[in-house]
Amino acid sequence: MKIKDNSGDLPDKEEEENRDPTNSVPEHEEVLSDEIDWEAAARDMSFAEEGEIIEESGVVVLRKPGKERFFRVHNDPGFSITVQTLEIKDDQDLRGDYLVFPNPEPALKKFFEEQTNLIKRKKIVCCADGRGQHWLWPVAPANSDNRWHRSARRASDLAKESWVRMVPGDGEYRVHKPADNMPDPVWPDEPFEELLDSAFEGRVIDSMDHPVVEYLCGAGQVEI
Repeated sequence: MKIKDNSGDLPDKEEEENRDPTNSVPEHEEVLSDEIDWEAAARDMSFAEEGEIIEESGVVVLRKPGKERFFRVHNDPGFSITVQTLEIKDDQDLRGDYLVFPNPEPALKKFFEEQTNLIKRKKIVCCADGRGQHWLWPVAPANSDNRWHRSARRASDLAKESWVRMVPGDGEYRVHKPADNMPDPVWPDEPFEELLDSAFEGRVIDSMDHPVVEYLCGAGQVEI
């Protein structure tokens, strides 16, 4: 463990003795007395030479609904699709669902056959919250009898007709409804296929060079 050396921050002993106590202002008071101009701080990027910041728009994420917001699920069958996904849970950088590429090459097909415990059939549905934000939710597999999965599927079905909030409870999700009426959700104008393309960008396991394949196989890993 590295220990920070603060000796360079300490005032010289002679300087302390010669300091006029009537003119001394505690350092924390000097900081608090100066208001920060946040607009100027946002404009001044002279020390961060990272080029121009480009804001992406229309990016759709792949996730389950957050526990703090009410949401709806699109009730149009054309805004849902059932596919095979491989879910990574342990690795922070790779966590999430990945599309299992259909009709893979022989090497990739063999890899998928070895990962059957990680591959599930999930329904991808389009969701919206009260702020007009959209995302795609890989709902728990239909053949699972797990209480978490059953309650998630129930919340997904209820959200097609009314606003709901999905809150983790005692071994399952609890569904809450708003006390007051909420306006109808605003759905995206893009076709569902475009939403899928955006959400699964980089999340299609289509070759043996994909990061998920390398992560699960490991360098030099062999079966024993």
